[in-house]
Amino acid sequence: MRPRVRDCYPERNQPGDAQGRHARAAEHFDCGEVRSRRNPIPTEGCTVFLMESNAPTLPRRILRGILWSMAGAILSIGLVFVLAFAEQLGFFHDPPLWLEQNKSTLTAHVERLGEYYCPVGRIRIQESESGRIVYEAIGKQGASLLFNFQLTSGSNSIRLMGEESDSYRVVTPGGQSTFTLKPGNRYRLTVWGDSWTFRRATFAL
Repeated sequence: MRPRVRDCYPERNQPGDAQGRHARAAEHFDCGEVRSRRNPIPTEGCTVFLMESNAPTLPRRILRGILWSMAGAILSIGLVFVLAFAEQLGFFHDPPLWLEQNKSTLTAHVERLGEYYCPVGRIRIQESESGRIVYEAIGKQGASLLFNFQLTSGSNSIRLMGEESDSYRVVTPGGQSTFTLKPGNRYRLTVWGDSWTFRRATFAL
């Protein structure tokens, strides 16, 4: 930004007029006012600086601010959708859990994206109303990879996990080979991964 000088005394602007130059300098320091081109209000008897600026005009700054705000809003909305989609796929919960019921048979899916085994460290089934635990199994050496397991109305084997059942220690029921899910009762199924994260769902057979 470079100022232009407009002197209130043009007759002193003659070449070699030292007295005029000193007078203008004195008037400049006495006045000390700087006016913009949009508001040139000179003070009589002083030097006025007219400032030339390359700064964007007010409407242009407002438009630029609006465009940046819109871009930020679009990015934020896109991020929310991506995170929501990832959450539905179970990327923030280990393992994922969704139930598929066919009459009196329930399949608990713990696989990811329909084809990848997931680590499961603990399985618990309890009555929704009373909270009584009817089945619980804990991994002997941490989590083991599972795909799904089935529950049926009535008697169920404690070896829910099929071939991987040997990797789990059944806590409830103790000393029995089966447990019972009563028809019409609501139950809560909780599945833990290899850490403190878990998934929970309710069902009735």
